[in-house]
Amino acid sequence: MIERTYHPDIPPRVEYALSDLGRTLTPVFQTLTAWGEEHLAGVEAARRHTVGRRRRACESASESSQNSAGIPGVGMR
Repeated sequence: MIERTYHPDIPPRVEYALSDLGRTLTPVFQTLTAWGEEHLAGVEAARRHTVGRRRRACESASESSQNSAGIPGVGMR
């Protein structure tokens, strides 16, 4: 699906290109690109939501793993 061409230059160089078989996937890539453009705002919103949930979970875990002296790991249940 991908053709690799080595060029023995100094420094050596390599080029990659889609093969004829790989080019048959062009309509699939175009469809995926269109889907991404259409749904970008929703994907970004979902990412922000997930990152926010992870951050809050980490902060909560960090707070519960410290005792009143603030020593990490002490007082863990």
